Amino acid sequence: IAQRYNTTINGNAFAEINLTEELMFKSSFGINFDNTKVNQYKPSTVFEPNDGYRSIANINTGIFTGWLSENYFTYNKSFSGSNLEVLAGYTAQASNFEGLNVRATDFAVDDFEYHNVSAGNNETDQMGSSMSRTAQSSFYSRLHYVLNDKYLFTINGRYDGSSKFGEDYRWGFFPSGAIAWRLSDEPFLQDLNLFSDLKLRASFGVSGSEALGAYQSLSAVSPVQAYIVNGTIVNGFRPTRLPNPNLRWEQTSQLNIGLDAGILGGRLNFNLDYYEKKTEDLFLDKPVPQTSGVSFIRENIGSLKNHGFELGLDAVIIDSEFKWSTGFNMSNQQSEVLKLVGEDQEIIGGSIGGGLKLGNMSILKVGEPIGSFFGYETEGLWQNDDPELNSMLQFGGEVEAGDIKFVDQNGDNDISDQFFV
Repeated sequence: IAQRYNTTINGNAFAEINLTEELMFKSSFGINFDNTKVNQYKPSTVFEPNDGYRSIANINTGIFTGWLSENYFTYNKSFSGSNLEVLAGYTAQASNFEGLNVRATDFAVDDFEYHNVSAGNNETDQMGSSMSRTAQSSFYSRLHYVLNDKYLFTINGRYDGSSKFGEDYRWGFFPSGAIAWRLSDEPFLQDLNLFSDLKLRASFGVSGSEALGAYQSLSAVSPVQAYIVNGTIVNGFRPTRLPNPNLRWEQTSQLNIGLDAGILGGRLNFNLDYYEKKTEDLFLDKPVPQTSGVSFIRENIGSLKNHGFELGLDAVIIDSEFKWSTGFNMSNQQSEVLKLVGEDQEIIGGSIGGGLKLGNMSILKVGEPIGSFFGYETEGLWQNDDPELNSMLQFGGEVEAGDIKFVDQNGDNDISDQFFV
């Protein structure tokens, strides 16, 4: 038996005021409320491999509330074939989540289902609760200028703050800029009557990432029943996360150079982009000695580089009552780990935040692409007539014909801890 209840409320209100003909102010406020409850009951007449015929009741609730406030000024002025737009504003947002879960087992009868969890076996009852809060705020500005409809300039600046980082590293400044030149509007190209559009563009900017859960800069403990006092098992606490007050924004700088072109009256268009992106202060789970009580600590470690190109082509082949258009694109990307922490130029089984996870068979190594794997290199099976059959050791034991033949990377006739990247 499973039932799910969900209540969601989203609301948004805004006000817009034209202070002058060129100056406008806009303010908006939005809220998001979500209340979810899931009830589950497995009666004693149903068998499951892990729990057998045990009756089990689960109740899980979660309440999420969030709000977002945006306030900004926009100045827009056109004159003599040019246009100037300036924007400046402030944004603040916060979110809160509270969860509660209860689990009870071994009911005497199935009549209660999940409506009376206290009727279960008190010695096996489980309950838990959680709470998480985050807050962010940003000051931002943008200047966009178009000169003679041919030369485009854009400058951006953001000053972002997040509660997820260490107290002294919560704020970061992230600038960016872009320029573009519409060559197709230049007289020396218009005389060729070839291009319907031709634009050369370039941009460079720095952005920040806070792709972390709440409280990642703080230590954390979890309850555990590991102590006996007067013959009774009582709750204690064990560390589950080490503190890192120096946790800060992950920063990515990117250079992009592109060309857009259109010919045949816009029926054939292509764009070519080259980009180079470098990410520093990566969020990385660094392995630590087990004596610390945990397996990893989240740190800003090292840097990563990505570069490549993208090519896109769009064509309108037939443009009449019957229309036929087609598109083609291709890309190439190369990544490289540039730096890791201190002397540790490789980390086995690490993971990078922001959604990219690397399992236990992965390795982060300077000079190698991200997501590289490691293991033993094989070259078939051992044969009866192999000259090294009686002299080679694999994992401390002698090999026999039919065993997997691993490559002896250093030539010492002993395959033990030799990894191949």
